[in-house]
Amino acid sequence: MAKNITYLLGAGASANALPVINEIDSRLITFKGVLNSYIQQKQRNPTTNDLNPAAHQLFERINWLIDNTKNHLTIDTFARKLFAKNSSHNDLRSLKRVLSTFFLYEQIKFEHNAHLRTDENGVYQFKQTPDKRYDGLISSIISDTINNNALLGNIKIISWNYDTQFEQAYKEFWDFNSIYETHSALQVVPGKWIIEKGEKQEIDYSKFSLIHLNGIAGFKSIIETPSKMLIDKYQNITPQTAELLKDIILYYDEITNIENYSTSNEEATMFFNYAWESKATGHEFESPLAKTAVSTAEKIAEMTDILVVIGYTFPLFNRTVDNTLISKMNHLTKVYIQDKYPVTIQNTMQNAFERLQKPFHKGNHVEFCLSDSLNQFVLPYEI
Repeated sequence: MAKNITYLLGAGASANALPVINEIDSRLITFKGVLNSYIQQKQRNPTTNDLNPAAHQLFERINWLIDNTKNHLTIDTFARKLFAKNSSHNDLRSLKRVLSTFFLYEQIKFEHNAHLRTDENGVYQFKQTPDKRYDGLISSIISDTINNNALLGNIKIISWNYDTQFEQAYKEFWDFNSIYETHSALQVVPGKWIIEKGEKQEIDYSKFSLIHLNGIAGFKSIIETPSKMLIDKYQNITPQTAELLKDIILYYDEITNIENYSTSNEEATMFFNYAWESKATGHEFESPLAKTAVSTAEKIAEMTDILVVIGYTFPLFNRTVDNTLISKMNHLTKVYIQDKYPVTIQNTMQNAFERLQKPFHKGNHVEFCLSDSLNQFVLPYEI
């Protein structure tokens, strides 16, 4: 019988396309500079009058976010602080809007030979759109049957990332018209298919599924027909900076001016919702779809035999959710860790989670397999 394999993804799993957590501040500064140049150019040209007033608001909010995150360990730490008090919730909404806009921009922008970062050996790393490792993973778990877009049913992905790298790679693999169209085939949670079938709709646990614990950044409307993300417009196109920024500003304007941000308004799903929000009740960010993502992940955890951790450091502000997931993995026999520093991740897991400290069956502990090779995603032998 096939083993149930669960991938647990962190920011490092999209590091070839997007900034990891400790790079967000510097990339926000770069984004601010690009936006400022666009605004200045528009203002210097008297023949154009199409500068959206939202451009100045977005610039001001980016400034605000940069200034505030200087005093916090990470931008997610700042978000957690804002969530703690009702009086800060307007600022949390603002943070989500800026980050949603920023990650949308980061996933679309592309220049040939664009310098992403320099690694510890001084080697330039170049941006991929999307991260090619997802394409490699999909090709390894695709059906052997021609024209069958199903992925192996014993594999599930639980992701802390609010990007759409996997969906983009899968979309291009099968030539879907939009990212939204991949939701049903991949059983993405939260996803458009759940809204269409009802929030109580459950995934088929015998099939592949992709769970975004923090939701997905970049949604404008998930209930429009036809539903498309801005990413779809620029697929296979090298965007001109001015055109892209005009669209990005329009996106920010639209999500800023939506009225009635509430639990009953599905437009709220344009924002990602942090998983730790689902553990608190009676607040304005309480989202049935976010709760569905966490509860679905918990059921997947209960089925898990093999856990594959990629690019995830188990930060403290996610610890409650992570502990719930790990504690439910009663069938877990092996953990694969793929990271620049896999030993550190193993130590964190064994110190943080009681489930990994106890003997498993017949006195055996859970086995750990470590890899610091980052060229392609780990494929467990049990696959």
